[in-house]
Amino acid sequence: MKILLRVRDLHTEETSDIELADEAAAHAWLVARPRMKEVLGVPTEGVPMDVSHALKAAMRPLDPDEHEAVERLDLARKQENERRSLERKIAAERADAEEAKRLATADPNRPMKLRWTYKGELSVLGGDTRTVSDEVLAAVKAWLEERNTWIEGRGQMIGEATLEVYPAVIPKGQERVLEGGRFVPVTKG
Repeated sequence: MKILLRVRDLHTEETSDIELADEAAAHAWLVARPRMKEVLGVPTEGVPMDVSHALKAAMRPLDPDEHEAVERLDLARKQENERRSLERKIAAERADAEEAKRLATADPNRPMKLRWTYKGELSVLGGDTRTVSDEVLAAVKAWLEERNTWIEGRGQMIGEATLEVYPAVIPKGQERVLEGGRFVPVTKG
């Protein structure tokens, strides 16, 4: 059985796979592991756990300068991941602020996106800051009750639902709850 070893070059941080003819060849390569090559693992499927452990035990340990290189590369990768995470967070905050500005001047009767959970929690989605009126709450409850009748014969109830509603004025020919609402049934507990 051919064995693949995933290796990282500690000079370039490049990762590659080395294919070896069999367990004996992999063992020999690991014992004589080239300097500044870190073995990350055995990505070959079907390698028995005992063989994997034996190969790991055969590997020449990292020298002190190799340990330093691993720590330096790992630290650089961690810092890069943190930098990217911060950039994503800043971009998301900026997008949220722009959306909040847009919503502040948006049509007050535009549909509200709502999420309901089996615990009876109803929340407004999408950064919408409008409050849920009694009329909306009553329409949501009626919508949920109707759908519960569809599934109660199977021993189920609605666990979660997302739907859109008109918060105030209902346009002519429309219902307060828009079509397209979705729900997830769960087994009654």
